[in-house]
Amino acid sequence: MGSCTGNALTQWLNTDFAGAVQVARNAGKLFDEQDALNIYSKATILDNISGQYPPTDTGSTGNAACKAGVKFGYLKSYSWLFSFTSLQAAIEMTPLITGTLWTKTMFKPVNGLVSVGSLANSNVAGGHEYLMSGIDYKAEVFEFRNSWGDTKDWPGCKPGGYFAIGFKDYRRLIDSSGDVTVPKIS
Repeated sequence: MGSCTGNALTQWLNTDFAGAVQVARNAGKLFDEQDALNIYSKATILDNISGQYPPTDTGSTGNAACKAGVKFGYLKSYSWLFSFTSLQAAIEMTPLITGTLWTKTMFKPVNGLVSVGSLANSNVAGGHEYLMSGIDYKAEVFEFRNSWGDTKDWPGCKPGGYFAIGFKDYRRLIDSSGDVTVPKIS
């Protein structure tokens, strides 16, 4: 299922930054997989990718997921980031959602650290949207949460599906048609 865009936004909605949305739009409860699928389904209508879920699982974009979030009343707006320094500044203020290539190498984190490896077509598994949750300047990594689950589902990640990507590797991903979307509730 290509619902990673809906899952990334749902994870963002489940952060403390969106607590008011949880109260106002979801009776104070965390958003779940059905909410992620609803966001994804609406995003497939709002994007520029042919096909719509259901019935066709064509994937979508973070921008379209945020458009769906606005339509559902979860978000007031959203914006994009276009430079690495603006990304570093923004993640200090709020979680973000990001879409990048996902390589075969990235499926095998070591102690929570994901290496990207080659960006050659032979190593690219596809595209993926995930939650950017923090930054560690000392370790020179961005911190993320994946929608695939915990360590039993994705060996090598940190508990809760958390992982990190080094600045240099992440910059390579962004430079290869990656995107960063900033959801906004006010």
